[in-house]
This record gives sequence, structure tokens and C-alpha cells, in this order.
Amino acid sequence: MTMEKYILIYDYITDPNSFSLAEKMIIPMGGTLLLFYIYKKGIKKYKLFTIVTACLAILLGSISGFIQYLEYNHIVKTIEDGATQTIQGKVDDFNPLNMADHSSYESFSLAGKTFFFSDYHRIAGYHHACVNGGVICNEGQDIKLEYYEQGNRNFIVKIYVTKDWKPQNKNSTKN
Repeated sequence: MTMEKYILIYDYITDPNSFSLAEKMIIPMGGTLLLFYIYKKGIKKYKLFTIVTACLAILLGSISGFIQYLEYNHIVKTIEDGATQTIQGKVDDFNPLNMADHSSYESFSLAGKTFFFSDYHRIAGYHHACVNGGVICNEGQDIKLEYYEQGNRNFIVKIYVTKDWKPQNKNSTKN
């Protein structure tokens, strides 16, 4: 009966922000276009430096994209293998993201588990702060989460809210 109380509002696998190949290929494609331009125009000044720099950018961009793809694939496999845990309850110890401090995190506890994330840091799983339109916004908010543990961190892969949940107005968020 608990499934009827909650509706799924966030799913890591279907979130377009989880992994985007197009985003990962911008630097390698830009470097390739630069190399093509140098070749076609026959540019001599700074040619060697530009070629080396473009090749390094292509290599580093490709390696970075590949590593991020492996991480994304690992999380998807974790979810598909059922290696996630589910908890539900009321949000406790909610601490919103400090917009003036880009090194800060938003955090909360649910059923004794602590979660923290930020829009300013690359974090696997859910990472949308309330002030930027996130789902988890209030102390006492009734939610259900699916997450996995890695090291001493808990990463959210699904969020369920009650059927009567309404998105919080960004302008009414306290900081």
C-alpha cells in the first residue's frame, strides 16, 4: 500500500543530466575542427603549438568522457541489479545550500541516513538543491528514496514524493 502513497519524481536512469554524450564530446570535436581548419588553411604560425594543444584537448576530453561514462554505467548496473536500498520517512536536519558559498552542500537526514549534495559539485545521483528547483526542501517533508552507499556517502538514485506534493516556489526559499 505504501507505493500508492508516493509517486516517482526523480529517476537517475531517465534524468538527462545523468550522462550526456554530446556534452562530453564538445572539447574533442572542437579540437578536431581546429586541426581540420589548420590543415585546410595551411597556417604556419603557432602550428605545432596549436596542433599539440588541440591533440591534448582531444585526448583529455575523450578520457574524461570515457571515465564519466564508466561511472554512469556502474550506477545504472547497480540500480538494475537491485543493489540499492529503500527508505522512507520525514526529512530531518535539513540544511539548504548557501548560495553565497559555492563550496557548500545541501544536506538532510532520513531514517538515520545522511545525504548531502550540491549543484556546484559533480556528484553521482541526485544533486539538485532546493533553491535551484530541487525536490527536497523542507524539514518534515515526507519522502521515499532509493539510494546506494559508496564509501561513507549515500547517493540518491530515485525520489518519491507524496501525491499531494507541490514544487516549492524558488522565491520563498530561506537561506
